[in-house]
Amino acid sequence: MKPSLVLVVLSVLVGLLAQPELVQAFDGAPATLKIGETTVARNGFGTRSKMMLSLYECALYLPEKSNDSAAILASDQPMAVRIEITSRFVSKAKMLAALKEGFQASTGGDTSAIEAEMKKFGDCFSAPISMGDVFVLAYTPSSGVVVYKNNQQQGAVGGLAFKKAMMGIWLGKKPIDAQLKTAMLGSAQLR
Repeated sequence: MKPSLVLVVLSVLVGLLAQPELVQAFDGAPATLKIGETTVARNGFGTRSKMMLSLYECALYLPEKSNDSAAILASDQPMAVRIEITSRFVSKAKMLAALKEGFQASTGGDTSAIEAEMKKFGDCFSAPISMGDVFVLAYTPSSGVVVYKNNQQQGAVGGLAFKKAMMGIWLGKKPIDAQLKTAMLGSAQLR
């Protein structure tokens, strides 16, 4: 093979490798979830990463597809977030700290209106957390946010205001991960 042809082939290969990788994240989340009498469909999903380490896979479920985070936050319809732990570095203490940080960002630093609900929500994460655990945070207007771990109900926290703050962790103006927000809203992530 001529040296110039080898250079052209290598240039093309390097160019292809340098392109951003389109990541659809995991596809282990079911296409639908049943919340009470309502079936919600997977809207989008992605990976929560920190310092290049995948921590968990996260999927948003809604009655109808939407990429409007403000409308989703304001909505008083059934919806859910499914979280599958993918790292052994996620512990109960780290999860609780991350949730507290997320609520702070979601509420603009003023969590006073939902302090009691935050404590009750934190109690739902009192057991050890292991890689492979699956949490579903399911909201209905009648029950509030019901937390499931590996299909076992851990507790419920009432109120639309709390649901807005909780969903704001991932979908708010200052989400914990902007790429994850984009993915949950139905757009693939670029990595």
